[in-house]
Amino acid sequence: MAQNPVGALQLFGIIAADPGARSPAPDTSLVPFRAIAAVVAPAAYQRPTLTDERIQAYAQTVEEAFRYGPILPAPPGTIFRSRSALGRWLELHYVTLSDALALVDGSSAARVTVRLREEPENDETVREWHLVATEIMRTLRGHASALSILDSTPGDQKVVGLASFLIERDRWSAFEAGVAAEGKRHPSLELGMTGPWPPYDFVKMLFTS
Repeated sequence: MAQNPVGALQLFGIIAADPGARSPAPDTSLVPFRAIAAVVAPAAYQRPTLTDERIQAYAQTVEEAFRYGPILPAPPGTIFRSRSALGRWLELHYVTLSDALALVDGSSAARVTVRLREEPENDETVREWHLVATEIMRTLRGHASALSILDSTPGDQKVVGLASFLIERDRWSAFEAGVAAEGKRHPSLELGMTGPWPPYDFVKMLFTS
């Protein structure tokens, strides 16, 4: 039988917050520690099933908080047994979390997909286009603070490149122009860009039981 002690909390992310601040996301509260705070909501203390609906609800909360300032997104479904356990974790990792917030402050993430317009002729053609996509990502990296190469959807051979870029606010327009320029330079490819997103692909939180 799953444990469900009173006080278990789902962690959505870490934000910078003054003492006494209210949570920027609906139906959530803050667990503060010094100049940072955890955005949380009550939850059962058990491993959640990450359905599409739950992941969408998680993303809506993170993105609502992101509208008001930088956030370090927690992995979906992160549950702490109690407020005190979360407080100890915040205290233990305070310096690392504060430094990470400073790094993403003023930046947003963009995801770029490089896709073939036509079905590839064979595996060798796919490999060649993957190399082209890698070069495109390296070029776009010049407009960004950081780059994270992502795994593409299995079985979709038209997608030859997928990456996330962390971009400072005042460089967003230059990055968009760079994506458009690469698209024109490679007419056989379709470059898609989405964002701005919270830095999902640039935050790796580690937890121990």
